[in-house]
Amino acid sequence: VLIHQPVYSPRGREASDAIKAALQPVIERHGVDLVQYLVGRIESVTAATGQFITERPIPLKAGVGHSGWEVSDKKGPVENEDWIAMIGRLEGGALATLEASRVATGPRAEYIVEVYGSDGSVRWNFEHLNDLLVAGSRLKSSAELSALVGVDRGRLAEWIGHAELLSVRAIDPRAADVLWAVGMRDLATLVGASAEEVATKYNDEVARRAQKNLAPIDAEQAKAWIEAAIKYNGRPREGA
Repeated sequence: VLIHQPVYSPRGREASDAIKAALQPVIERHGVDLVQYLVGRIESVTAATGQFITERPIPLKAGVGHSGWEVSDKKGPVENEDWIAMIGRLEGGALATLEASRVATGPRAEYIVEVYGSDGSVRWNFEHLNDLLVAGSRLKSSAELSALVGVDRGRLAEWIGHAELLSVRAIDPRAADVLWAVGMRDLATLVGASAEEVATKYNDEVARRAQKNLAPIDAEQAKAWIEAAIKYNGRPREGA
């Protein structure tokens, strides 16, 4: 389980104790509860903390998270941790890793949960509530999902392909919808196309839709999308 919970670090022991009470429950309560709900009870743990920023501007007005704070020009010592991690052994023998940081650059509150087993794995991200990434036997997973949602495998494959396009951060969701509509039904199809082909089909569809929030692209942009899809897939393009 990887958790990122941004919390500002004020000065002073009283404030430090308060902020510790804000960070530690991210793991000790929310994270632990989630692990035990999904996988099983934790029997033993070992933990570590770290401090990377030793001085911060002294706050003049309280805020929430990274917003609303007013600070002075003076700096004061930071007395609380910037990072905390824990390894736990579950009652069934599985191991769990929990981590939280208020200074990690990039994610705001991903609260990622990853569970790995002998037949596959699942991954969930709080910033994408409606997505559940599943890895394992694709045929078996498709059969089970097809039966679960009551659709044939062909339609399910289309949904999965569309989700793959939406998962590439370099491709805007609106652009992913256009790509899917012009036949780029999954990452493999996008990777196998030329930049010129992608740009031409994309621009034709954009012109047909005539939507203000959609703009035509050039071959360089299409190439960037293809390269992002290659990186997401984790394998080089054939012949490259």
